[in-house]
Amino acid sequence: MDSANKTTKNKEELKVRIIETANKLFSSKGIKAVHMDEIANELSISKRTLYELFTDKENLLLQCVIAHQQIKRIHLQKIAEQTMNPLELVLNIYKHGMNELPNVDIRFLEDIKRYPAIMELLAKQREEETERALHFYKKGVEKGVFRADIKFEMFHRLMNFGMDGYLKSNLLEEYPLTDIFDTLVKVYMRGICTTDGIAYLENFLNKN
Repeated sequence: MDSANKTTKNKEELKVRIIETANKLFSSKGIKAVHMDEIANELSISKRTLYELFTDKENLLLQCVIAHQQIKRIHLQKIAEQTMNPLELVLNIYKHGMNELPNVDIRFLEDIKRYPAIMELLAKQREEETERALHFYKKGVEKGVFRADIKFEMFHRLMNFGMDGYLKSNLLEEYPLTDIFDTLVKVYMRGICTTDGIAYLENFLNKN
């Protein structure tokens, strides 16, 4: 590997490390509370090096959001490759979302609203996630695990409101995440399942 290629490779590896570190700090402390100096110190690099790779904090935050969404897509793609059951796919989408809750501070959700371009990106990504979920719901109806008389777009929004609400409350301090997920799924998912779907749902909950 020549010198130029090695330098490029090192820069890309450093960018990945910076994004991972910044993402953890933003999520746990909020965006406003985290300064570029802190990120540089955490990685033992100079602030100049940091600014050479990311023009400012907003640019770094944007890259964090993009990287996080990419990881999420890969995770869900792997699940889709492992099962053809639409109910299991939908359950794993919500399970993945619930597993992320303890790592996100409410301040992060409040601070990110200050960045219109990032909020627009998140809104677009949520639309894409909704389209994927609606596709799985449709498949579930065809497979006989979901009822055909459900307005699934409204249902999906209700599920998202539920998860967002849990994050803004103190439930995570009072109850184990497994209990919250178990209750959320039982309350919301059972109502849209057929008899066959409920049997599969109970089996999924027992395993998870």
